[in-house]
Amino acid sequence: MTTTAPTRNGFDMQVVQQAAEDLAAQPSAARVTFRGVTSWERHVATEGRTVEMQQGGERVARSFSFHGDHPPALLGEDTGPTAGEVLLAALGACVAGTYAAHAAVRGITVDALDVEVAGSLDLRGYFQLDPDVRAGFDPVDVTLRVAADASPEQLSQIAQVVEHASPVFDSLSRGVQIRTALQKV
Repeated sequence: MTTTAPTRNGFDMQVVQQAAEDLAAQPSAARVTFRGVTSWERHVATEGRTVEMQQGGERVARSFSFHGDHPPALLGEDTGPTAGEVLLAALGACVAGTYAAHAAVRGITVDALDVEVAGSLDLRGYFQLDPDVRAGFDPVDVTLRVAADASPEQLSQIAQVVEHASPVFDSLSRGVQIRTALQKV
């Protein structure tokens, strides 16, 4: 890993370097688990809360919340973003942060970065009107707009790295095993 500045793109490069070295030396510390709870309120409105993250046996309390809903055309009252919008925003956030980090590690200063994410879905899947129509997004388009002190080739190389390094991009593009349990309360 090469660094040329103590801080780049908001990252303390010595901290980044040390974190990478520590994780390489102790792979068991690389496993991070996030926990959250979402409670149904009414119709399609929900309240999501982060609870904790766990890394290397240490638990760190997290306490953020977000309200979700749908517009009236999708059976809601328009009091918050849809779950799909939150998912797309999470993808954009993860891509942006991952891109900035990998640019910094390569000595590239990012002056501006916007990640536009658009997803299309067919509501027949949600309503289970056609068994051959999936409920999820297909496709999702991600567009990165980058202003940086680098060539287009360097910026493209970082974008390719992001497709493998972004946890949310990886989860959505390669799929993830989801295990469901039901508990009657």
